[in-house]
Amino acid sequence: MQVVFCGLVPPDLPPGHRAVQCSSVNELNGRADITVVSDSVPGWQDVRIGGRSYLVSDNLSLEIIEAAEAAGYAGVWSSSELPVRLAALLRAGETGEVRQLRRPLERITDVPGDVQPPQSRGVNRDGFYGGDGHQPIRWPEPDRQRKSTRFRENAPGDDLQVIPQQYVPRQIISFNSAGGGKGKSVLTAATAVMLATDPRFHASVVAVDLDPFAGTLARKLGVSPRFSILDWINGAVDDITRCLTPVPLPGANGNSRLMVLSGPEREEDGAAITAEVAQNLLTTLQRRFDIVLVDTRPEMMDATLVALENAQHIFLIDVPDVTSLRNTMKRAHILADLGMLNKLHMVLNRVPKLSVMRMDVVDEIPSATEVIVIPEDIGVQVAVNRLEPVGLSRRTRKFTRAMNSILKQIVPNYIEPGKNTGRFFSFFRRRVAF
Repeated sequence: MQVVFCGLVPPDLPPGHRAVQCSSVNELNGRADITVVSDSVPGWQDVRIGGRSYLVSDNLSLEIIEAAEAAGYAGVWSSSELPVRLAALLRAGETGEVRQLRRPLERITDVPGDVQPPQSRGVNRDGFYGGDGHQPIRWPEPDRQRKSTRFRENAPGDDLQVIPQQYVPRQIISFNSAGGGKGKSVLTAATAVMLATDPRFHASVVAVDLDPFAGTLARKLGVSPRFSILDWINGAVDDITRCLTPVPLPGANGNSRLMVLSGPEREEDGAAITAEVAQNLLTTLQRRFDIVLVDTRPEMMDATLVALENAQHIFLIDVPDVTSLRNTMKRAHILADLGMLNKLHMVLNRVPKLSVMRMDVVDEIPSATEVIVIPEDIGVQVAVNRLEPVGLSRRTRKFTRAMNSILKQIVPNYIEPGKNTGRFFSFFRRRVAF
């Protein structure tokens, strides 16, 4: 594969790939498989390059991203992420698509001619290993049939089933509440962790703290950020990616798919997050991440309205309290008047097992709004106090199972992880009293 670098020093490429360097856009002929152009080259926004072309800029801004999109570039990278992005693109293959998951082995039965041979099973390994002309391996059926249905239904190769992949559309998710103390930050952090750790998604997730007077989202994820959104607003950090803090997750090996953008710690700094800043921030992050989760302020500030307007889903959080629910219903009707009813979801958090609710309050919820119930789980408070990411601890099993209702709204074809229903294992399963 040939990669052309215009105005850049080529990094080390894997074997089998060729790097070509040029200094001006006039030398680009459009025949390269991948073209990487620097924004320091004059006329980069006027050239039309065929195939896959990417722009590298040290000063990313909304204007540069829009100009690159208008010029037909497939993406915009920073200089620091160029080697990682390019290596991932080259590993994806010559077509630039994610390589297909290996198919499970197929069971076949050969019947040559009119002669019926003894029943036999085989495994067709041609398509699996990429070979051609190999004869399938046969496993003769034993004379003694097994009585267990569980073993009789399985054939050689059934244990190589792959995990079904789920499509995650690129979107912005906003969490809002009509008051503080409803568990909004905990639900935002739990949703981010569950999306980033599920092996079926492979989605890049960023959690943004737009609650300028609290700034607790990073602590809910168990990290201590070095920079916050205020450093990017004041110009102390030119690239927003430097303000992002990776969240260490199990099995990430230093390459976590979850990042968090912390909000300002002091209340007087919250006024710096204006509507223009929020719009520029969300636009930039949506181009770099698959899912952007936003923890908004309870008050209807300008930044909160921008996050709610740009969101594909809005989760309105509240607790089973009559006084609090009446304020939340007012907020729901305000969002309905603003044309956001079709993306509004009501979430009742920390619902006890024996909850007594007045039905006349529940009836005030708009009819088109889905109500998601999250039960009360003492393990959530234990995980938060220990600075552990909520959703990964065994103490929060009730909470995690209920969070699947939120993930079903974000991922259209979401399937809950299956459970082991074997009688043998269920007999020795530890009994847990909820």
